Amino acid sequence: YQAEDWTGAGRLYQTMLAADHAGGGQWAVDVYHRLGQIRLKLGERKKALSMFEKALEVDPGHRPTLMAVVELHLAEGGVDAAVVALKRSLPHADAVERHKRLVEIGDLCRERLGDAAGATAAYQEALQAKPKDHVVLQKLLDLYTEARHWKKAVEVMLIFAGLEADPLRRGKYLRAAGVICRDEIKSPDDAIEYFGQALDAYFATPASVTGDRLADFLKPFEAIDKILTAKRDWKALERAYRKMIKRLPQKSGDQVLVMMWHNLGEIYRSRLRDFRAAAQAFEVAAALEPANNQRHEILAELYILAGPDLADKAVAEHMTMLRSDPLKVDSYKALRRIYRDTKQFDKEWCVSNALTFLKKADPEIREFCEKYRPGSFVRAQQGLTDEVWKTILHPDEDRYVSAIFGAVWQGAALACAQTHKALGLRRKDRRPLETDSLPFSRIFVYG
Repeated sequence: YQAEDWTGAGRLYQTMLAADHAGGGQWAVDVYHRLGQIRLKLGERKKALSMFEKALEVDPGHRPTLMAVVELHLAEGGVDAAVVALKRSLPHADAVERHKRLVEIGDLCRERLGDAAGATAAYQEALQAKPKDHVVLQKLLDLYTEARHWKKAVEVMLIFAGLEADPLRRGKYLRAAGVICRDEIKSPDDAIEYFGQALDAYFATPASVTGDRLADFLKPFEAIDKILTAKRDWKALERAYRKMIKRLPQKSGDQVLVMMWHNLGEIYRSRLRDFRAAAQAFEVAAALEPANNQRHEILAELYILAGPDLADKAVAEHMTMLRSDPLKVDSYKALRRIYRDTKQFDKEWCVSNALTFLKKADPEIREFCEKYRPGSFVRAQQGLTDEVWKTILHPDEDRYVSAIFGAVWQGAALACAQTHKALGLRRKDRRPLETDSLPFSRIFVYG
């Protein structure tokens, strides 16, 4: 046999069997198996198959003989017969061998017979013995996808997600499950659930959420936003935004975080009409991005809508905008309305005068200014104390520089002083300030 003298070896093995020297048990299996191989070498396929069948009668689970039968059937184009042979051996195989043969059955059904149902059944049975076999799971997933059995495909994806230790890969499986539920199964609630789980997985490791990857990781949230907006489920959308904000790294100036707070505020403002909650959300966004004037305008409006107790906050927002744009007429008009509604008439009058000066006052405002304009010069009741000075100093003034000027002004004045003649002034035009009736003189002395 080892010398490949197939005719001589075959004769000897046949003699052994005829003389009943082979006996029973494993030795007989080996003899029949070798006779089958010899018949194959001699090109006698039918006789080879007969020998293999006799070996399997003694030991139905003998793998070398079984695979030889399978290969022989496949070579003859008998794929169905090969599958039958493998199935016939299943009851005699241990768990490991059974799993292996079921996978082989599935592969033959899928690749050679085009029998998707048979392949699916074989792979499913193989998973019962080895539920965490990634290879078999992937084969099943491919079959379900090809057959558009989307619910089954989602089930396999969820198994993959449960087996996956890497949160990023787990997130991909969950996101894919969400896409299928949304686009194929038409189950938006399930899609939202799986998109949410994908986001939990993606953002479980904040260090990995950077750059272009962040934009990709946010796509499941964009999908949730679109689904809930289409359903007009504003409460669910509000909860989704709050969950997303908790997932994000809390970094000042982070544009994604700012956008989330801004959009949450917009949901409260325009969808739920909860102006106080909207103001709180926009306050956070404004704190994260102070230079955004549009947000200050929204806040000022919300404070008015939320109730009179927030009027001071509305004033503060308009003052913030006026510091960056002193000619912002809308803010003056808004301040006037706030002061009028809160009965702060002195402040209303001052703002009305500003509008009049800017030539933006309507007849009602001009009439109000004239009606309450003092008829004579109003003198102060006390001097300017240090505390009062603090209220009229410009916020950008540097107090230390002012103190330096205060210490050196006399020397600077003497260094720059000139005679009245050098300035073209005549002595006869000198005014007696203390007794002069000219308004300038009176105000100068008063000052």
